[in-house]
Amino acid sequence: MVAAAGSGCFRLSDPVYFFKSLEVGEPPGSGYSLLYGTLVLTPGPYGTPRIDTIVLRQVGPGTRRAYWRAGEGVLFRAFRRRLVKQGTFALHLPVGIYELDHLETTGLLGQTTAWPLNEETRVVSRIYITRPGVYDWGTLRITAPEGPYRPLHIETLGDAYSAWRRDALRVLVQGTSWAPEVP
Repeated sequence: MVAAAGSGCFRLSDPVYFFKSLEVGEPPGSGYSLLYGTLVLTPGPYGTPRIDTIVLRQVGPGTRRAYWRAGEGVLFRAFRRRLVKQGTFALHLPVGIYELDHLETTGLLGQTTAWPLNEETRVVSRIYITRPGVYDWGTLRITAPEGPYRPLHIETLGDAYSAWRRDALRVLVQGTSWAPEVP
Protein backbone atom coordinates (compact mmCIF):
# COMPACT_ATOMS: atom_id res chain seq x y z
CA MET A 1 0.00 0.00 0.00
CA VAL A 2 2.77 2.46 0.95
CA ALA A 3 4.74 1.56 -2.19
CA ALA A 4 1.71 2.22 -4.39
CA ALA A 5 0.97 5.53 -2.67
CA GLY A 6 4.57 6.70 -2.91
CA SER A 7 5.13 5.63 -6.50
CA GLY A 8 4.48 9.16 -7.73
CA CYS A 9 7.19 10.75 -5.62
CA PHE A 10 10.31 8.63 -6.26
CA ARG A 11 11.30 6.03 -8.80
CA LEU A 12 14.47 3.98 -8.92
CA SER A 13 15.28 5.61 -12.26
CA ASP A 14 14.99 9.17 -10.87
CA PRO A 15 18.77 9.64 -10.41
CA VAL A 16 19.28 8.70 -14.07
CA TYR A 17 16.43 10.96 -15.19
CA PHE A 18 17.73 13.91 -13.14
CA PHE A 19 20.94 14.03 -15.18
CA LYS A 20 19.25 13.30 -18.51
CA SER A 21 19.33 16.31 -20.84
CA LEU A 22 16.47 17.76 -22.84
CA GLU A 23 16.09 15.92 -26.16
CA VAL A 24 14.31 16.99 -29.34
CA GLY A 25 14.37 13.72 -31.26
CA GLU A 26 13.27 13.39 -34.87
CA PRO A 27 9.95 14.69 -36.20
CA PRO A 28 7.18 12.10 -35.79
CA GLY A 29 6.10 12.71 -39.40
CA SER A 30 5.97 15.25 -42.17
CA GLY A 31 4.14 18.43 -41.31
CA TYR A 32 5.41 18.65 -37.72
CA SER A 33 7.21 21.56 -36.12
CA LEU A 34 9.45 21.83 -33.08
CA LEU A 35 8.30 24.31 -30.45
CA TYR A 36 11.06 25.36 -28.04
CA GLY A 37 10.20 27.46 -25.02
CA THR A 38 11.01 28.27 -21.42
CA LEU A 39 8.75 28.95 -18.45
CA VAL A 40 10.13 30.97 -15.55
CA LEU A 41 8.11 30.93 -12.36
CA THR A 42 8.14 33.75 -9.85
CA PRO A 43 7.30 33.02 -6.23
CA GLY A 44 3.89 33.85 -4.86
CA PRO A 45 2.59 33.90 -1.30
CA TYR A 46 2.56 30.08 -1.27
CA GLY A 47 6.06 29.69 -2.73
CA THR A 48 7.00 28.74 -6.27
CA PRO A 49 5.09 25.80 -7.71
CA ARG A 50 7.24 23.19 -9.45
CA ILE A 51 5.71 22.60 -12.86
CA ASP A 52 5.87 19.00 -14.09
CA THR A 53 3.59 19.22 -17.11
CA ILE A 54 2.90 21.93 -19.68
CA VAL A 55 -0.41 21.55 -21.51
CA LEU A 56 -1.03 23.37 -24.80
CA ARG A 57 -4.43 23.60 -26.42
CA GLN A 58 -4.74 23.74 -30.20
CA VAL A 59 -7.31 26.45 -30.95
CA GLY A 60 -7.08 26.52 -34.73
CA PRO A 61 -7.44 26.11 -37.55
CA GLY A 62 -11.06 25.01 -37.46
CA THR A 63 -13.11 24.17 -34.40
CA ARG A 64 -11.35 20.95 -33.40
CA ARG A 65 -9.64 21.28 -30.01
CA ALA A 66 -6.68 19.05 -29.22
CA TYR A 67 -4.39 19.06 -26.20
CA TRP A 68 -0.62 18.54 -26.38
CA ARG A 69 1.42 17.73 -23.30
CA ALA A 70 5.08 17.98 -22.38
CA GLY A 71 5.58 16.44 -18.98
CA GLU A 72 7.86 14.75 -16.53
CA GLY A 73 5.34 12.43 -14.88
CA VAL A 74 5.43 9.42 -17.20
CA LEU A 75 6.19 5.84 -16.33
CA PHE A 76 9.64 4.60 -17.34
CA ARG A 77 10.61 8.19 -18.09
CA ALA A 78 14.33 7.41 -17.90
CA PHE A 79 13.91 5.42 -21.14
CA ARG A 80 11.99 8.09 -23.08
CA ARG A 81 12.86 11.38 -24.70
CA ARG A 82 12.93 14.13 -22.07
CA LEU A 83 10.46 16.86 -23.04
CA VAL A 84 10.85 19.23 -20.07
CA LYS A 85 13.89 20.16 -18.00
CA GLN A 86 14.04 23.02 -15.51
CA GLY A 87 11.26 24.92 -17.23
CA THR A 88 12.59 24.52 -20.78
CA PHE A 89 10.64 22.29 -23.14
CA ALA A 90 10.76 20.97 -26.70
CA LEU A 91 7.52 19.68 -28.19
CA HIS A 92 6.57 18.34 -31.63
CA LEU A 93 3.39 19.94 -32.99
CA PRO A 94 1.55 19.98 -36.32
CA VAL A 95 0.76 23.28 -38.04
CA GLY A 96 -1.86 25.21 -36.06
CA ILE A 97 -2.59 27.87 -33.47
CA TYR A 98 -1.72 26.97 -29.88
CA GLU A 99 -2.03 28.53 -26.47
CA LEU A 100 -0.96 27.52 -23.00
CA ASP A 101 -4.01 25.88 -21.42
CA HIS A 102 -2.77 24.99 -17.94
CA LEU A 103 0.20 23.73 -15.98
CA GLU A 104 0.30 20.71 -13.71
CA THR A 105 2.22 19.80 -10.58
CA THR A 106 2.51 16.27 -9.20
CA GLY A 107 2.27 16.09 -5.43
CA LEU A 108 3.99 13.91 -2.90
CA LEU A 109 1.58 10.99 -3.28
CA GLY A 110 1.20 11.28 -7.04
CA GLN A 111 -1.91 13.47 -7.07
CA THR A 112 -2.01 16.12 -9.81
CA THR A 113 -2.75 19.78 -9.21
CA ALA A 114 -3.75 21.81 -12.25
CA TRP A 115 -2.80 25.50 -12.35
CA PRO A 116 -5.45 27.12 -14.58
CA LEU A 117 -4.94 30.09 -16.86
CA ASN A 118 -7.74 32.54 -17.54
CA GLU A 119 -8.79 33.52 -21.07
CA GLU A 120 -6.73 36.72 -21.13
CA THR A 121 -3.61 34.87 -20.02
CA ARG A 122 -4.12 32.09 -22.57
CA VAL A 123 -4.41 34.62 -25.39
CA VAL A 124 -1.10 36.27 -24.34
CA SER A 125 0.58 32.87 -24.67
CA ARG A 126 -0.80 32.18 -28.17
CA ILE A 127 1.63 31.06 -30.88
CA TYR A 128 0.94 30.58 -34.60
CA ILE A 129 2.77 27.70 -36.25
CA THR A 130 2.24 28.42 -39.93
CA ARG A 131 4.51 25.84 -41.54
CA PRO A 132 6.71 22.93 -40.48
CA GLY A 133 9.93 24.18 -38.91
CA VAL A 134 11.54 25.21 -35.65
CA TYR A 135 9.81 27.84 -33.52
CA ASP A 136 11.25 29.58 -30.47
CA TRP A 137 8.46 30.69 -28.12
CA GLY A 138 10.96 32.52 -25.96
CA THR A 139 10.71 32.83 -22.20
CA LEU A 140 7.34 33.22 -20.54
CA ARG A 141 7.35 34.53 -16.97
CA ILE A 142 4.59 33.02 -14.90
CA THR A 143 3.54 34.72 -11.70
CA ALA A 144 2.11 32.45 -9.06
CA PRO A 145 -1.51 33.10 -8.06
CA GLU A 146 -2.33 35.52 -5.28
CA GLY A 147 -4.38 32.92 -3.47
CA PRO A 148 -5.87 29.47 -3.80
CA TYR A 149 -8.01 28.74 -6.87
CA ARG A 150 -6.77 31.87 -8.67
CA PRO A 151 -5.33 31.75 -12.21
CA LEU A 152 -1.64 32.16 -12.96
CA HIS A 153 -0.52 35.33 -14.72
CA ILE A 154 1.83 35.19 -17.71
CA GLU A 155 3.98 37.64 -19.66
CA THR A 156 6.56 37.22 -22.39
CA LEU A 157 10.13 38.40 -21.84
CA GLY A 158 10.56 39.10 -25.56
CA ASP A 159 13.71 37.00 -25.97
CA ALA A 160 12.48 34.61 -28.67
CA TYR A 161 15.18 34.03 -31.31
CA SER A 162 17.75 35.98 -29.26
CA ALA A 163 21.40 35.08 -29.83
CA TRP A 164 21.79 33.08 -26.62
CA ARG A 165 18.54 31.15 -27.19
CA ARG A 166 19.50 30.43 -30.80
CA ASP A 167 22.86 29.07 -29.59
CA ALA A 168 21.14 26.82 -27.03
CA LEU A 169 18.64 25.66 -29.65
CA ARG A 170 21.43 24.95 -32.15
CA VAL A 171 23.11 22.66 -29.59
CA LEU A 172 19.79 20.99 -28.81
CA VAL A 173 18.99 20.11 -32.46
CA GLN A 174 22.55 19.13 -33.40
CA GLY A 175 22.61 15.79 -35.21
CA THR A 176 18.86 15.75 -35.97
CA SER A 177 16.89 16.65 -39.08
CA TRP A 178 15.86 19.86 -37.27
CA ALA A 179 19.46 21.22 -37.45
CA PRO A 180 19.18 22.93 -40.90
CA GLU A 181 16.15 24.87 -39.59
CA VAL A 182 18.22 26.72 -36.95
CA PRO A 183 20.45 29.42 -38.51
